[in-house]
Amino acid sequence: MYRFCLKQFPPDRSEAFEKERVALKALKGLKGIVQYIGWYECTGEDAEMPLRTIPSPSPCILLELATCDLNEAMMDERPPALPDEIKRFWEELVLISEALVSIHAFEIDGTVYHGSVPTLVLPAIPGTV
Repeated sequence: MYRFCLKQFPPDRSEAFEKERVALKALKGLKGIVQYIGWYECTGEDAEMPLRTIPSPSPCILLELATCDLNEAMMDERPPALPDEIKRFWEELVLISEALVSIHAFEIDGTVYHGSVPTLVLPAIPGTV
């Protein structure tokens, strides 16, 4: 069973779509980062929705499904109490910090991109992609 997230871009945001697609491809395979699966162009007919709902055609990015966002995880989850929970918490936090370091500055085709993309640093649902 595959579980994924679909991110849709309006037709007039094709430049933003392309930049994000290229960045996601460059980050593919890094631990702790939601993985890029692919992209396609969606039309209202493809989605079986009213044409006014989905501007046609709209580029879409397929991403690995995350369990929650980082803010939710830190604010809503109970703090670990048992030794195994504490150990797992710190191991996962190390993965998140390594992911942040890896996307803080990365290179695509000789161009260095500087900044962060926090929405990509999310825990994925294990074994679903």
